[in-house]
Amino acid sequence: MNVCEAAGEISTLPSETTKSYGMQMMEEMESHFPNVFYDNLWDRKYMPSGMWNVFQVAAGMFCEDQSDDSKQEIIDYLKENHTDLYEAAQET
Repeated sequence: MNVCEAAGEISTLPSETTKSYGMQMMEEMESHFPNVFYDNLWDRKYMPSGMWNVFQVAAGMFCEDQSDDSKQEIIDYLKENHTDLYEAAQET
């Protein structure tokens, strides 16, 4: 079960019972800028499935050690995992 199923709504789309903060902000933005549009840039459009877990691990690595050597290890970790997950997604 994913978060949308558990909550009964998609966080940035209108619900029959509530409007999410994201939807409220979109309506406010549209009132000032009528040509604005929503495009889900992160969630599954450009990041292969599994990257959010990689981000979580990388954030933990960064919290433990902010040295320059650790930063390079984190960058390498992100690059390697993105490449692996992206290639795996192309095979399906």
